[in-house]
Amino acid sequence: MLHLATDTAAAPLAENLLNTYESTHPGVFATLLRGNRHTALEALSAGEVDGALLLYPPETRDLFFTPVAQELLVIIAHPDVPVEGLSHREARAIFAGQITDWGTPGGSEAPVYVVTREEGSSSRMAFESLVMQGQPFSPAARLAVSEADMLGVVSGVPGSVGYVAHSALDGRVKPLAYEDAPPTLEAARDRTYHPVASVVFVSPEEPQGELRAFLDWVLSPEGQRVVERHMLPLDN
Repeated sequence: MLHLATDTAAAPLAENLLNTYESTHPGVFATLLRGNRHTALEALSAGEVDGALLLYPPETRDLFFTPVAQELLVIIAHPDVPVEGLSHREARAIFAGQITDWGTPGGSEAPVYVVTREEGSSSRMAFESLVMQGQPFSPAARLAVSEADMLGVVSGVPGSVGYVAHSALDGRVKPLAYEDAPPTLEAARDRTYHPVASVVFVSPEEPQGELRAFLDWVLSPEGQRVVERHMLPLDN
């Protein structure tokens, strides 16, 4: 029996990996606890799950963790936002609240509404490391509690801007280029798109038994083909 947890950013990948592993390994049964990063790590600490799949490595070095995939962090905007991309400097200034208008032609007002994930979430930690780099978020930023919530807020509020894992994109928002590179798997593969974070497998100690067998399978060519349906495999 395998008991795993996941955050919202890695949930689609975790579910597909477990379903495929169960279907190809008769006699194996698995459960998946879906939640946020905090609930996943709490369940791991309490012994309620054997391991977890998380976007971005854990801060503590007391846990075993190893990368299993790579994921793009994508800046998203309401479809009516009049820009197609941002530089690194512009992105930091917008999310910090230093740029407050989209600067539309003709001088009409087009206010920026920043949306961020809650503090301690996997997506926010990755975005802080890859984009903000020590710059705090705007105190006026609205909080989203999941990838789905972020997509709903940004798609529903004109002028809004946020960020999600690439695998969460669903067509309702405008993905923005970053440093002139499109937010695509192809651009990440050729190293022109840079906001890319590791998805890691985490456990209290180095896995043994069935948990080790599952991790070995995830890292095998067969498991990495499942990864490729959602994210970048390790050997991209």
